Amino acid sequence: MKQILSFWLFTFITLTVNYAQGEKINYGTIEEADLTMTSYPLDSSAAAVILYDKGSTDLDYDKGLGEFQYIFERHLRIKILDKAGLKWADFAFNLYESGRSREKISKFNGTVYTLKDGKVEETSVNSDDLLSERISENNVQKKIAFPKVQVGSIIELKYSKYSPFYSSLVDWQFQYEIPVRYSEYQIYHPEWFTYKTKFKGYDLQYLTALDLPTENSSVTFNRRIEGDATYGASSRLDYKRMRAGWVAKEMPAFVKEAYISTVDNFLVSVDFELAATNLPGANWTSYSKTWEELGSTMMESLYFGKQMTKGKTKFVADEVKSAIAGKTKPIEKISAIYTHLKSKMAWNDYQNTFATSSLKEAYKKGKGNTADINLTLLGMLRHAGFTADPVLLSTKGNGFLNPLFPTLRQFNYVIVRVEVEPGKYMLLDATNKDLPMNLLPTKCINDQGLLVRSEGIKWIDLKPTGKYNLTRAFDLSLNEEMEWEGSMKVRCKDYAAYNMRETYVAEDNEAAYIASIESDNEGLSIEDSKIEGMNDITKGVKESYKVNFSNQVMDGGDLLYFNPMLTFASDENPFKLKERTYPVDYPYPQSKVYSIQYTIPEGYVVDEMPEAKQIALPDKGGQFSYSVKIQGDKIMVLSQFKIHKNLFLPEEYQALKEFYNIIINKHSEQVVLKKA
Repeated sequence: MKQILSFWLFTFITLTVNYAQGEKINYGTIEEADLTMTSYPLDSSAAAVILYDKGSTDLDYDKGLGEFQYIFERHLRIKILDKAGLKWADFAFNLYESGRSREKISKFNGTVYTLKDGKVEETSVNSDDLLSERISENNVQKKIAFPKVQVGSIIELKYSKYSPFYSSLVDWQFQYEIPVRYSEYQIYHPEWFTYKTKFKGYDLQYLTALDLPTENSSVTFNRRIEGDATYGASSRLDYKRMRAGWVAKEMPAFVKEAYISTVDNFLVSVDFELAATNLPGANWTSYSKTWEELGSTMMESLYFGKQMTKGKTKFVADEVKSAIAGKTKPIEKISAIYTHLKSKMAWNDYQNTFATSSLKEAYKKGKGNTADINLTLLGMLRHAGFTADPVLLSTKGNGFLNPLFPTLRQFNYVIVRVEVEPGKYMLLDATNKDLPMNLLPTKCINDQGLLVRSEGIKWIDLKPTGKYNLTRAFDLSLNEEMEWEGSMKVRCKDYAAYNMRETYVAEDNEAAYIASIESDNEGLSIEDSKIEGMNDITKGVKESYKVNFSNQVMDGGDLLYFNPMLTFASDENPFKLKERTYPVDYPYPQSKVYSIQYTIPEGYVVDEMPEAKQIALPDKGGQFSYSVKIQGDKIMVLSQFKIHKNLFLPEEYQALKEFYNIIINKHSEQVVLKKA
């Protein structure tokens, strides 16, 4: 947590306040310079640029509904500069619903402007063009792909969103993976509401505050609105309208690089959480909770803590007894329960910390969300006599947890911690049928999780429980066509085995899987194959092939040149930035070993070969060793690449970048054979 906490502290320390005035443009009024723009002056590599993005959220009382709701309005304009920027013509809007309360999109209008032969062609869209898709139990997504967009087009849209869920106002993003020329966001709310404001990102120096004084306003209530506060139709109250706003000008594009948890963690943005209400006629109510209080709230929840009681999970008691019958070791019992549950329930692709309805009902259906499945697993383990507790977490795609602002909204997933033996614990997630018990999905390995128990909470580390373990061994000789031929054996363990199985399933059959290997390695052809261990996810996978490598030897008359790493040489550094302001986040530790044995062709001797090399990253972060040796009529090549930890901070970036440069240089060196 210390490493992630430093990130959140950074966002507070670097935000400075300068006062400025906002800008406004009229919908449909397009500047000629923007229409004719072919590249963005401040970033010639940009595929698109956000010319203007202005939003506001206004919380107010709706007399017709008799309740508070907010109205979010947005006006956005984007310029497409090359083909890679065409993806910015697609939009999706998430709408939340709970019971009869739901968010809705209104007043949606969009226009595509394209300059052709000196004239502007316009193509319009409206609310009727929005498509709907349910993405979770409580979320519907409205989507649209703007038509007739081409390089040079400008896309403009404007819409409103109405929401009764004012516990958190609309978040605003000032930074994207394309540059932003102008972005502005304002919020308005009655003085009776207090919100926490949270900034995030590394480029906060581009953000300035708007000078927005409070306004005098009034409201007429016509029915009970909150708690014990009751008002008649003539109840008119004066109040102060609180205002705040921020502007970003010429915000640079966020440059995404390999091994990043999620871009959203590091983009400049602001979000809000309701801290307290002090409605007239009602008691002051605080919504700011400690983590301990939130833990208690979860344990009292009908769809979380109340679901885990033995009474609520007694429907699995008999099946637990049957599953563990004859098992004596704790790990065997846990494995039997874990395997049994996965055979009974399938994940419905919805991530949630709360059960859908009841665990019994989900179990009966044989399908459920993450909480349905893992809370059922927890109940089964408790019925078997194990100490098991839920762990709330935020997946990588959902972003880092902010420890400075306790809120349940940050969590989107729940797993189980079980005590295997005194003081020894295991983290379990039963949603993925292809992942063995000892491995967590990589999306769950995101710093820390919150262990929730009736006696209190505890932060626990979410570290990889396995690693990516891959070994390739070759025995090759040179044929008359100057091609290396022989055998290749591949051994995959842990995450390497899981990834291999996923690739195999995606390719549909063995022939297609082998074709994909050949496609990824130009010049490689595979004749015979044997794959073992595919169906037992508790073990590794073994692959054996008869192979042929063509176009790998350069014939220079009396000399033969070849790269001993063949098509498996590291030839591109994933780290290219001059400096990186965000962490390098490997999904898991890695071990990749290549052992290649070449038979020296008759009549040839080794003239040149790469020198041995060993390097290590600071603080035991990783290591690389490379050797090429002659043993009799054999050339023995051994390349070992290992990453021991999954998170590297920005200050470690240069060492990591140079680590890869050394590997690439070493893998580029050739062996030279000379006629004897």
